[in-house]
Order: sequence, then structure tokens, then C-alpha cells
Amino acid sequence: VVQEIIDAWANRSDNGEFKQQACKVGAKMYTTAVYALSTHEAVDARVLQSAVDFYVGQIWLVGTLPAETDDVCQGDVCQGILRLLTSCRPHLVYSFVKSNGSLPIERLMSLLGQPRSLTGSRSLAMLIASQLTAAVQDPSASSLFPEYDAKSKSHTAPPALAQLRTLASDIIDVLVQSTIQSERTCGLYALASLYESGAGSEMAINVWAKNGWAEELWDQGEFDRPETQLALVYLADACSTDTKVSASMKKLGNGLVQELARARTGELGEIASVVLAKWSNLPAPVNPGTEPKDEPESDTSDVDPVQLADTHIARILALSNSDISDPQISTAAERSTEALGFLCLNPLLKHHVVQSPVLQTIFALSKKSSQLKFAAVMLIRNLTQYKPVLSEEQKRVQQMQQLSKRAQPGQTIGSEIKEMESKDHNLDDASAVAERSKKVCEAGAIACLVGAVQGKVSDSTKDAVAEVFVALATLHELRGQLVQQGAVRALLSILSADAPRAPLKDAKYTPTALPNARDKHVAWALAKCAISVPPHLAFDDPRALARLILSLLAEESHAQSLLIRFEALLALTNLASAEPGSSSDIRGFLACDLVGMSLIEMCVLNEHVM
Repeated sequence: VVQEIIDAWANRSDNGEFKQQACKVGAKMYTTAVYALSTHEAVDARVLQSAVDFYVGQIWLVGTLPAETDDVCQGDVCQGILRLLTSCRPHLVYSFVKSNGSLPIERLMSLLGQPRSLTGSRSLAMLIASQLTAAVQDPSASSLFPEYDAKSKSHTAPPALAQLRTLASDIIDVLVQSTIQSERTCGLYALASLYESGAGSEMAINVWAKNGWAEELWDQGEFDRPETQLALVYLADACSTDTKVSASMKKLGNGLVQELARARTGELGEIASVVLAKWSNLPAPVNPGTEPKDEPESDTSDVDPVQLADTHIARILALSNSDISDPQISTAAERSTEALGFLCLNPLLKHHVVQSPVLQTIFALSKKSSQLKFAAVMLIRNLTQYKPVLSEEQKRVQQMQQLSKRAQPGQTIGSEIKEMESKDHNLDDASAVAERSKKVCEAGAIACLVGAVQGKVSDSTKDAVAEVFVALATLHELRGQLVQQGAVRALLSILSADAPRAPLKDAKYTPTALPNARDKHVAWALAKCAISVPPHLAFDDPRALARLILSLLAEESHAQSLLIRFEALLALTNLASAEPGSSSDIRGFLACDLVGMSLIEMCVLNEHVM
């Protein structure tokens, strides 16, 4: 089948219309045939390489022509690349990166440089970039490269990774430096898409290493058209995941982004404001008073974070009576909520945000917009997180680390420590977080969190919701509200498939397993609720929680785990207080779970501060 397709293509080499139609209807069939060929034990490696070369060198290049093919065809061709990456990785890597020159990467960058969209071929191109980057980091994926040496233990990048970096950086450089605005816009979007896909730090590393490249990027940005400036600001937003690159972008582009945030309305102004919010939490690159004399100081000061927060609060409040089903309005609300979430990493702004009516508006809008829910959850998390419990030794280490970054001339270490402790105590101590948690719940946070995990939900959302419920359940006064408003069922719904559970109908009892991070947070939040609320009122079947809470006792010994163990034991005590023989009686499960009983005995026999 593969050879027949190759022959038919060759016989019509001059017929462009035939090739385009063949890509539309035959790309999936061809990759299926190549996949079947790759699973055959006796397949000749040269035949397989020839089949992959044909797909990359012909079908991929024709099927991704931007002006000739539609989004459906491009999507099918992209899916073919993803399938070949799975079935015959070394052959695909060699063909995509080496044997066909720079054309395959150029087409990938063209797809990545499309206008912003979460659907269609751009999202698939981002997936290709992510998986291709992961593939080339494996040395075995370079096995077909002439310079590959299986015995070499060199710390240099594998040949495929080095070649991919060179090609991607050169293509992006040519596009971004182009005097044609459409090409420059495409290059900026492509680079932003690489960072969004998680591949930017690897594929684009050579771009930032070019002398003066970042400076010229922003110098030209002042004279770009609005659509190109939008792409540049999107790049600044996407680069926020890379602290080093983001710090450089802030230093060079702070003035322009501030101007765009003030002067522009619509999407450009909104994204610029989000970028400023993300930049507001970047650490200062140099301690005050220690700047090199030959380093010119920036003439643009940072935006007042309170003023920036008020801008986003005003934008959200203005949308309170709008139709949130409108994608543009929903996106605008999501951006401003995301910006507030980043700003609330600063303890100074947390109190400011909870005192405004913006939280009620955000939670009300999130009921009608799934797009807004994740941003709302992240905002709640940043407002309600307690500082982790540290041992005395950990506290001293943390203080010394902060002192090494912040110590000022003429100030003693003792006075610096007192200053840090006083500031932290006033802004982010347990009592301040507790007050914020009450305010957040009064605004409707619990219903927002419960709604956020209904339906098909990402793992990131589940993880964040579990963390927030642990923080809210820390406050005794809120545990009843959590139970009443459905937090227990929401927590149980986000447990992973392999979470420790008590089998209610099976006679076999499996050992208590150590839960993963999300399951641990779920178990801890449920344990906190089980301490204060009658089990028969809080849980449909308290017996189902026995093994889950027992698993918390297996945590490693550190300051935080001691508190977790203590609260787990309190919860088990309350669960075990049910009337003997009732449907809520868990003592039979505790007695049969020998591993769980040994964990309880270990906690009894060990000495600890709790």
C-alpha cells in the first residue's frame, strides 16, 4: 500500500491539485499503513525510512501549504506526524530534522505562527513541537545521525537536539527580523507558541544567545503595527514561564508594554496589562546599590501594583452585567482574573483584593463560563494558601537564604531578621490568611470550587482545587460550610483511579498505599472535615474513607507531615466513634487493615512534638 501511494504520487508529480486532494483524503490512510509497517518484525529499516521520508518530504510539505489547504487537511497531516512520532521515532526525527533540510521545521513554524486560536492546526502544531522536543532529548532518537555515538557519554546535546535548535532558531530569527510585518508577526507568534507548548526553552535557546537580538526585538516593537505589537506582547506573556528570559523581556520592554496598557483598548491593552501583572512579581536582577557602572539604568519604573490591580478590578466589575457567553467578554474576564491571580502573589495586594466586591463578580461570572473557572480557582488558591510548616532548622536556612539576597550596607543581620519576620507576620501569617479565607468564602468561593470540578476537568484544575480545600478546611469555622455546599463530594470526585480506598464488597484487603500529591491533599481536606463534623452527616459512607485517611500516616517525617498525621488520627478517632454495628462503623476496616494498624502503632510509639 505504501509503495503504491508513493508511485501514484510520483506519476503525478506536476499535478498540484492532485497532491492537495491526496493529502486531504489519504494522509490518515498512509500513516496507518506506515504504522502497520513499523510493527512488522522483518521490516527493512531502509524501507521504513523511505516511507517516513515520503510523508515528511511530500505529504507534510504539501498538506501544510498555508494558502492552498484548509484547516481540516492541515489537522490530518499534523496528526500523521504525531502518530509517526509514536511508532517510528528515530526515523521521523531524522527525516524531520536532518534529511529534508529546513523545510519541515519552516512549515511547523508557519503553523505555530498562525493568529491566536485554541483549536485547529495551531494546537496540533504545538503538540508536535512539544513531543518532537521531548523526542530529540533522548540520545537514542539520534541513532540514525552520522555523528551519533552510542558509546559516547558526552554532556553535549544529542545530534538531533542540536540540529533542531539550530534550524528553529535560524528560522525564527529570519522571520522576526523581517521588514515585512506579516512575516515578523508570524515569527513572534511562532516563538510564543513554542513557549506555550513547553518547547521554547529548548528549541529557541540559540535565539536569545545572539548578541543584541532581544534589544532589537523591542526597539523595533515601538514602530510595529498594532497586530505585530499584539504578537510581541503575546510573546512576553508566553515567556513568563522562563524566569531568566522574562526578566530580560521586562528590562527591555517595560516602557512599551506600559504605554500599550495605557493607550490601547481591546485585546492589545488587556494582554499588556496581564504581562505587567506577571512582571510585577519578578525578582530584582541586582541588589540596590550594586549595579555595574557600565550598565545603563532603565528610565522606566514599575507600575504601582495597587494601581494595576485596581485597573483589572474595574474591568471585571464593568463586565458584571455583560453576556459572559460572548467569547470576547469571557476572554476579557479571564485575562483580568488571571492578572489578579499573579498580583496576589504579593502579600500586599491580597488584602486589597478581598476587600473589593470583585470576588463576588468573578464567582458569579464563572458559573456561566467554563473558560473563567480555572483563573478563578488559581486566584482563590493564591489568596488562601498558608505558609508551609517549617522546622526550626528550615526556618534558619530560609532566613539565611533571604539575607544573602537582601542584606543592605550598614544594617545588622539581627535587625534584618526582625524586619523580615515582622513583615511576614503582618501580611501573610495564619490569622491574616484565615481572615482572607472567610472573606473569600463569603463571596462564594466554595460554590465556585465545586463547580470547577464538574464535567471534564484538567489535572491542573483538580490539583489546585484540592490544595484550596485543604487551606479552607484549616479554619474550623468553615468546615461546616464546606460539607453543606458539596465540598466532600467534589473532593471524592477528583481522586485518582489508584487512590487508596476501602473495598466495601470485596473480602480482599490491599495494603495502604502512599497517595500521590493530589490524593494526599484530598485525604487531608477530608480528614480536617471529619474532625469537626459528625461523620454520618458529612459522608455518605464513612467506611470508604478509612483507608484513604490511613494513608496519611505513611507520610515521611518532617514538620508538615507531623501535622498531617496528627489530624489524620483525630479524624480516624471521630470516624471510629460511630455506633457499633451501624453502617458508619469503620472499626472492622481498621482491624482488617494490618498495614494501617501498624502505621497507627508506629505513631503511638514514636516521639514527636504533636
